[in-house]
Amino acid sequence: MSSSKGVACAEGAAFSMVLTWPPGRILVAWDQGGVYAVRFLAPGEGAEMSGASEPPGGGLGPRIRDALARFQESGDWSGVAELPRKQSAASEFTSGVWAQISRIPCGSRQSYGEIAQALGRPGASRAVGRACGANPIPILVPCHRVVAADGGLGGFSGGLHWKRWLLEREA
Repeated sequence: MSSSKGVACAEGAAFSMVLTWPPGRILVAWDQGGVYAVRFLAPGEGAEMSGASEPPGGGLGPRIRDALARFQESGDWSGVAELPRKQSAASEFTSGVWAQISRIPCGSRQSYGEIAQALGRPGASRAVGRACGANPIPILVPCHRVVAADGGLGGFSGGLHWKRWLLEREA
């Protein structure tokens, strides 16, 4: 289930949709440059978007909805991986973390320490965790694939129930 709503912004038209998945609801926001935000909503949040319409001509909305629906239904990551992304400004380290996370294959996991090591910053696993928490487009930049060194889930911006569900979906 989803709905979308056009939102005016200084750089042009921006749009968003709310999707309802088994662990909860997410808000996905995009403009002509790509998806720039994915947010996990609290119960009842986003209800005002119900019944809103698509932008004229559809734009990215149908593509986003289809890709995320395929992932939700079958774990098929291919459409999500191909969605255009508009990453926000971040430090060189944080951008490097997001790029490294984006290379983790669907169904795989890497530890916070392995990400730090790959970036030439051994011992920066906590900083990797903070970069994951600052990720404005979780699911698209799949920080749910980053786990603790002992195999535990670690943390996740949407809560551990979301992380567990996303990992199970990809298995």
